[in-house]
Amino acid sequence: MKKTAKILSLVVFITIIVLVSLPVLANDEGPTTVDELFALIDNIITFMVYALIVVGVIVFIIAGFTFLTAGGDPEKVKKAQNMLLYGVIGIIIGLFAKGLVWVIANIVGIDIGEISW
Repeated sequence: MKKTAKILSLVVFITIIVLVSLPVLANDEGPTTVDELFALIDNIITFMVYALIVVGVIVFIIAGFTFLTAGGDPEKVKKAQNMLLYGVIGIIIGLFAKGLVWVIANIVGIDIGEISW
């Protein structure tokens, strides 16, 4: 079951990246300047942050359901606590990734404006 979940998550991740990149791939030129490249990366990261937030909320709901159905079983309670922790860590990593693009762009000297959510 875990192997299937890992493979499925990898397929979903690659699909998201390809779908976000399709408009750029349709243009034969692609990003021609560093500014355009950082804008593309910023758009991809923004989409991924939204996806992580949605997945995080789903994980929170599943963890809450697991808590409610645990019936005092310490193993299920621990599983639900871990799910909550991983959901929070995933959302935080997504937000840091968004900020990291902005920080790197400012260090390099590219003005991509403020962080747009």
